[in-house]
Amino acid sequence: VWLTFIAAAMTGSLGRAVMLGVLFGFARGILILATARITDPAALRSLFRTIAAQAPGINNVARVVAGLTAITAAAGLLA
Repeated sequence: VWLTFIAAAMTGSLGRAVMLGVLFGFARGILILATARITDPAALRSLFRTIAAQAPGINNVARVVAGLTAITAAAGLLA
């Protein structure tokens, strides 16, 4: 959450900051919606198994996004 706020502030543009906030909110909201229909423990365990199976790929994507954010922030500081 704080990284998103800092990145939005560093964009220097209200429009870009709002777009970043919307994307972040969408990403968080979609996860909540994905679990909204789970009503029993077996379905929840099944979801956890699916997420665990995809964890290596998800971690790689998260690292790339964090790296790109750091590079963008550094470029903004140097500009």
